[in-house]
Amino acid sequence: MNITLGNHTDETNGLFTPNDVERIDAASLLEINCEGMLDYVKDRYATLNLLLSKLRHGGRILIKGHDIAQISRYITTGQLSTADGASMLYSGRQSTVTSKDMVDYVNKNQLKLIKVINEGVEYFVVAERP
Repeated sequence: MNITLGNHTDETNGLFTPNDVERIDAASLLEINCEGMLDYVKDRYATLNLLLSKLRHGGRILIKGHDIAQISRYITTGQLSTADGASMLYSGRQSTVTSKDMVDYVNKNQLKLIKVINEGVEYFVVAERP
C-alpha cells in the first residue's frame, strides 16, 4: 500500500493526515509521500518517526518542503520579495527546516538516502528503509 499525506483528509483524492496514519499497521507501507505536509505539523520529527514505523523494509519515503535557508538567501539577494518569503514561512506552517536537516534525519535513522534535490526554495528528499 502507498499513501499520500495532505493537510486534511479528503476521501476523494486519497489524502491522509498524520492522525490517519496511526490506524495503519506497522511496516505495511511500500511508499509514503509527504510532499509539503511536514511544514504544517507541530512536531515534524515525531510525525516522521510515526511514518517510518509504518514503512516496510525496502519501502520509500518522499519528503518535500520549503528550505528556510534558501528562502532567507533568496530574500537577501532580491530573488524573492519579503512579502512572498513571509508568506512561505508563516502561512500556516508550524515548522521549517533545511534540506540538510532532512538529510541528517535520514542518516540518523539509518535510512538509505536515494536522492536530494534542491530546486529554488524547495527541497525534495527520497530515502529507503533498508
